[in-house]
Amino acid sequence: MNVDFATTALLANMALAEAPTLDSLSPEDARLAYSEIFKGLPDGPESVSSEDMEIPVDGATIGCRILRPTGKANSVIVYYHGGGWVIGNIDDYDALGRHIAERCNAVVVLVNYRKAPEHKFPIPVNDCYAALNWVSDNMKLIAGANLPIMVAGDSAGGNLSAVIAQKTVRENGPKIDLQILVYPVTDGRMNSATWKDDARQLFLTKELMEHFWRHYADDEQLTDPEASPLLADDLKSLDGLAPAVVLTAEMDILRDEGAAYAQKLEEAGVDVTYKEFKRQIHGFVGLADALPVGFEAIDWVSARIEAQLNSVDNFDAVIVGAGFSGMYQLHKLREMGLNVRVF
Repeated sequence: MNVDFATTALLANMALAEAPTLDSLSPEDARLAYSEIFKGLPDGPESVSSEDMEIPVDGATIGCRILRPTGKANSVIVYYHGGGWVIGNIDDYDALGRHIAERCNAVVVLVNYRKAPEHKFPIPVNDCYAALNWVSDNMKLIAGANLPIMVAGDSAGGNLSAVIAQKTVRENGPKIDLQILVYPVTDGRMNSATWKDDARQLFLTKELMEHFWRHYADDEQLTDPEASPLLADDLKSLDGLAPAVVLTAEMDILRDEGAAYAQKLEEAGVDVTYKEFKRQIHGFVGLADALPVGFEAIDWVSARIEAQLNSVDNFDAVIVGAGFSGMYQLHKLREMGLNVRVF
């Protein structure tokens, strides 16, 4: 196996446990088994404050968890967790959300979108888009100020982030300042070279991913761009599609489709920063307490966020050499909810 020492040890311990594979379990039992993985990891930083709230969605409500860093936040990250649209919840992702909040100086909103197969495509997409709109409408409540909004997610959550970044442009929804896609699912055709590579059937296998797709979408929906963002044919016409940070893991069956999506975004004129983390498996960021390279990945994302926030293109207005009159203008512009930078 071409993986690092920490990953080798983790996979060996998982093999010794002889636990049933998630695709052999019912959705309910798979959710419990998946949660057990995270219960074995340390909690995230206690200094990060937590508040649970409800988001109205299509005649129902979904939960969200707002995680606020100890320092002044520079942005709000709407985070859609992974788990193949079937498993995972905001409790499982609490530690990761706390690490992201603290290391990225961001308010993190973990979204507990409804899961398949009880709630199949496009319900999770609609939930996630409703959550983005709710965050945009309640920014003062969530963050105390109007801050740049970013969407982020891993695996199936990366899929949802990519889809929402497209959807909000098509539907003239809230402006997204950055999309952060962590080893995203982007192609329901399930036919890339890494998908079929026996050496990459680690933690996430093609059988498990096929299982998730079957629960999530019907056959005729697999190539719908809101299920498979790689297959969208209008990216070049989506003026205002958010800059993207895309990271993949070398030893992940999703490596090729994540890289292909980064390339397609770049070809469409989107500003893309891409990195493949060598010798890493699917899920390594969420397992950062067991796989320390996960923290390196979070810090890499944090640096990309900082670079984006400092980009002149990211501001509604720029004031150069502000004296008294400039500071008065700055105050009035910020009262209007505009994102202003002073040089």
